[in-house]
Amino acid sequence: MFTFWMLFLALLAGLAVGRAMRGAAAGGAFADMTLGVVGALAAYLCMRAFGLAERAPATTLAVGVLAALVVTWAVRGLQGRSGRAGGIAP
Repeated sequence: MFTFWMLFLALLAGLAVGRAMRGAAAGGAFADMTLGVVGALAAYLCMRAFGLAERAPATTLAVGVLAALVVTWAVRGLQGRSGRAGGIAP
């Protein structure tokens, strides 16, 4: 059940960041949601490596959502610098 919530919140976090930023992403909403899942998975693996995933599931969930937001924001920002769609407004 924890995995379901992690994936669900990661999808929502990626979608929310994508909608909050100006312009369209190169891959659209699907790309934003995928980036959200990648960020959440990376955060979960880091928390698990430190032994915190099982002891603090709420913290792991929060860190996963935060990582999903950061990864989506960073990739969208890099897309804007490379001249592709999306990105951070100057």
